[in-house]
Amino acid sequence: MNGEMRKLMTFIADYHIHLERGPFTREWARRFIENALSRGVTEVGFSEHGHRFPENRAMLPVDWVDAELDQYLRLVRALKDEGLPVKLGLEMDYVPGFERPIAAFTAKAPFDYVIGSVHFIDGFCFDDPKNMPRWQGLDVDAMYVQYFRILGQAARSGLFDTIGHPDVIKVFGFRPASRPDDLWQAFLEAAKASDVALEVSAAGWYKPVGEMYPDPAWLPSIKAAGIPITLASDAHDPESPGRSFDRLLEQVTAAGIDSTACFTARQRTIRRLGRS
Repeated sequence: MNGEMRKLMTFIADYHIHLERGPFTREWARRFIENALSRGVTEVGFSEHGHRFPENRAMLPVDWVDAELDQYLRLVRALKDEGLPVKLGLEMDYVPGFERPIAAFTAKAPFDYVIGSVHFIDGFCFDDPKNMPRWQGLDVDAMYVQYFRILGQAARSGLFDTIGHPDVIKVFGFRPASRPDDLWQAFLEAAKASDVALEVSAAGWYKPVGEMYPDPAWLPSIKAAGIPITLASDAHDPESPGRSFDRLLEQVTAAGIDSTACFTARQRTIRRLGRS
């Protein structure tokens, strides 16, 4: 990541917020912003799913194309022009073999950051609640191996600024026979080598697994590797931005992590993490 600087400042950003359940309007977006700021969030990052835009229709086996990129860009630009502390983000699914289309799409707009996430394994959207029954017939150990292999590819691709909810494979509480610490370590090495940030997310506390992303036992390894983090609520409604961030900060600081990454025009800076 070019142009990185370290600034010792108190800073809390929620970089994983979706507007998808409402329109791209100032009124809808302001509800998210106001709730985030009321919880002490310093900077609000909107990060719409890339598969909502028709340019990415061929990439994923989903019938969910319901947004226009220009409308999204105009909205966030207008919010910035008001002086609101917002950033233009994108959550982009990483799909092996689609590296060039992903790069082309993320270059189409002045994104401040791009989250790379893995939600599909061989076309199976493993974290969709509608698909939870399918897990009963799967080899869970093999699923974890595949997931972390793809996640490592996402990290190594150089396409992303941060990797989203990095152990979301556990979302429904299905676990391998033994702890996947070796899979995590291999992924961590890929993230370190690629200089990509990792997302620490409160969203898992509100899923069947009932655990933050990533496994809190893995936070010290992020610190030891010197990998920067971003914070996330993965909000899909106006009430959720910044949700449980006090609890999230407790976990992060207990692991010795005292800074966070922030982004402007795909350039990373490091700021002191904490309440001002």
